[in-house]
Amino acid sequence: MVSSSELNDVAERIRACTRCPLHLTRGRAVPGAGNPQAQIVLVGQGPGEHEDAAGVPFVGPAGDLLNHLLTTVGLERSDLWLTNATRCLPSEERLPNQREVRACAPYLLREIDIIHPMVVCPLGNLALRILLRKNVPILQYHGKAISTQRYFLFPMIHPAAALRRSDYLPLIKKDFQDLKIFLESNPSLEPPPGQESLF
Repeated sequence: MVSSSELNDVAERIRACTRCPLHLTRGRAVPGAGNPQAQIVLVGQGPGEHEDAAGVPFVGPAGDLLNHLLTTVGLERSDLWLTNATRCLPSEERLPNQREVRACAPYLLREIDIIHPMVVCPLGNLALRILLRKNVPILQYHGKAISTQRYFLFPMIHPAAALRRSDYLPLIKKDFQDLKIFLESNPSLEPPPGQESLF
């Protein structure tokens, strides 16, 4: 049984975090949210302006698109745990730097450790890089399951990408359909002999 108190503790530490300079300019830090018993965790890059204002992950236009994509494969937000690789919005519309990413990574790994999901879906390059511990492009890995000793990684293109480039939408829709097919296959977590944990 997952301890909600442990997740609440992580959330409080995120809200009060001063590990990097982003705490000086953020609106609100954004802890993960959703179903503590979730078998699927979605991991975005970090808060946008809507998340920064609300203190909740995956809201605004990108959140609306995510909600729609989930319903097309028979899922709801209430089925999942939604979280991010970083927890504060950088100023000047830039990507988080390495110091900021390193400061936030333990929060993500702790959430995943507490929830113990079957599938973790990194959405985009930053989340994939943290979870796979390789600097690889999401377009090389999206829509394919990667077995680890603790869960399956299922990288996907972030729905927000379709808001910037409409040509990504078919790829994103296919990722969600491929996730559905994978889940319906009743996958068993059995790493190949000799495979070391990514963690």
